[in-house]
This record gives sequence, C-alpha cells and structure tokens, in this order.
Amino acid sequence: MKSGGFLKSSWTLVGILVGAGIIGMPYVIQKAGFLTGILVMAIVSILMTLINLYLGEIIISTKEKHQLTGYAEKYLGNKGKWAMFLANVLSIYGAMVAYMIGAGYALNALFPGDKFVYSIVFFVFFSIMIYFSINIISNAEYLLSPLKFIIVLLLGISLIPIINFSNIIEFNIRNIMIPYGVIVFGLTSVSAIPLMNEELKNKKNMKKAIIAGMALSVFIYFIFSFSIIGAFGDNINEVVTVSFGKMGSLFNITANLFALLAMSTAFLALSFALKENYMLDLKLKNSKSWILTIIFPFIIFLINPIGFIKILEITGAIAIAFILIMIILMHNNIIKKRNRIPEYSMPKSFLIKFIILLILIIGITYETIILLF
Repeated sequence: MKSGGFLKSSWTLVGILVGAGIIGMPYVIQKAGFLTGILVMAIVSILMTLINLYLGEIIISTKEKHQLTGYAEKYLGNKGKWAMFLANVLSIYGAMVAYMIGAGYALNALFPGDKFVYSIVFFVFFSIMIYFSINIISNAEYLLSPLKFIIVLLLGISLIPIINFSNIIEFNIRNIMIPYGVIVFGLTSVSAIPLMNEELKNKKNMKKAIIAGMALSVFIYFIFSFSIIGAFGDNINEVVTVSFGKMGSLFNITANLFALLAMSTAFLALSFALKENYMLDLKLKNSKSWILTIIFPFIIFLINPIGFIKILEITGAIAIAFILIMIILMHNNIIKKRNRIPEYSMPKSFLIKFIILLILIIGITYETIILLF
C-alpha cells in the first residue's frame, strides 16, 4: 500500500471513536446547552489529540509490541503497570456494557421485543467474533468506518429542513461539566493507537494518521450533534437514534442500523484490544483471555442500576481520565527509557501537560463528588 497503512490506520481510529459515545453525546450536549456542549467538545478534542500523539510517540519509541499495560510497565515501572491495567480494564468494561445497553435500545427500535433480550443476543454474537484476528477486525473497520461517515452525513443533511436554530444558541457556563464525562468517553481512542501501529508500515505516518482520524471523528460528532439538537430540541432520547422513530420508518431504520454498526465495530475493536492486553502483557492463553474479556461486562450488565448515559459519564470522567493521566506521566520518561528513535517527537512543554492534567483532575473530582453526594 503506497500510503504505508495511513488510510487503514486512520479509519481504525475513526471506527473505535464512533461508537456509543456518538449515540449518547447529543443528549448531554442538549442538556448543557448546545454552545456550552460544543465548547467542551472543542476543548476535549484538543486534549485527546495531544494525548494520542503523546502515546503514539511512546509506541514508536519502543521496539517491543505491547498494549497500554505493557507500555506503562516499561515507562512507569511495576506499580504503573498495575495502575494502568486496572484503569484500562475498567474503562473497556464500561464501554462494553454501554454498547450492550445501547444495542438493546437500537434493536428494540427496529423490532418488537425486549431490550434486555436484544442486548444479550448482541453480546453473545459479538463475543464469538472476539476470537477473530486483528487483520479481520481492522479490515472491517477500513470498510465500515467510511460507511459510518456517509450515513451520519446523510442523517445530518436530512434534518436540515426541520432545524430550529433557537435549539442551538443556548450557552450556560454553569452547565459546562454536564457533558464532560460523556464527551471524554466519546473522544477517547487510546486503545486504537497500538492497533494503528501494527497497521502502519511506515511509522512516519503515525502522527498524521492520528490527526486525520481525530479531525474526521470530531467533524462527525459535530455534524451529528448539530443536526439532531437543532431538529429535535429537548425531545432527545439517551440513545439518540431512538429519537428518529418519530420521523418515519426509513429514518428509524437508517438511524438505528447506524447505531448498531457504530457500536458493533467499536465493541469488537475494544474487546479485542483487551483480550490482547491479557495475552501480551499478562501472558495468558487465548481461552483465559477471552473469558476474562467477556465475563465481567456481562455480570455488570446484569446488575446495572444506573443506565446508559451514567455509565458513559463515569467511565469517561474517572476510569478513562486515570489512563490519560498515566500516558502523560509515561511521556515524561520517554527520553530516559526509550529504546528506539521515534519518527516524530512531541514538545516537552510543562505548561501544556499541566493544563491537561488540571482538566482531568477537575473532572475526576467533580464526578466523584456527584457519585458520593
């Protein structure tokens, strides 16, 4: 491939990003006020792009192949390894549960039946797919991610005639934390970076593949949120594609098939990344890694008392935030501990990292207080 894997790896990033996050994001942005939510999206987008670039540099500075846990062990030691392992596992489990719940809603919007049963069917079917190799998953992303992009554009364009611009002019700085956790969840893609590294034949393309994948994903999120909030106002379901049911069968089918496509590909990619984490970094066999990957999300789903949006919020603001903090700490040690000269280097600015850390710590503190009180 002349692009050295650039296109394939960029679409892998898009495929992991455009999942349950995009299905839940319009709901929380509308609750905060559209302009408030878009401000948070812009800030988090910059933050996530920088962190992805930090992680990309870490990966191409390391000869050995790892997932996040292994990189944390190399750059932060044994304690860093287990801290990263726990945070990464919890964040992926949270995502998997969210995808199960969201898929149940989407299937229920398409077919008569019970959301709970549909979630179980979704889980069983795609758990089997986790046995597939990285090539099969990445090839699916390369084909399906552009399809997601086309569908979301068509859905957005179709809503233009009924957009009420009074729905998208609200700004309230006091609501700035309302969408934060879900937006962090939706725009987090650090688990994609090791997969991208495997797909890139030319490591010089890592930086531009990350930037291109992030830019395209943020564009999709913006178009989707703008169109839906503009058209539906405060009549938005937590799983936003369910809201299309009021527009007729064609819109309902298209929107909820898109939701299933988005969540299915993300479920596969994240699940495989976690299974590979168990295999590469904990040296477990395939069968044990697979069981550990699927059993805990299933149990959490069965006893889940908090719902779709709250799972996204907690996972994003707390579990994912700890992962992002550790990536920054890992990057601080890159010059001392790397064993390969990277194809690009990020600025070692203390101020930039301090601002990112401050935002993440504020988010963790806020969400913890909300949970406790």
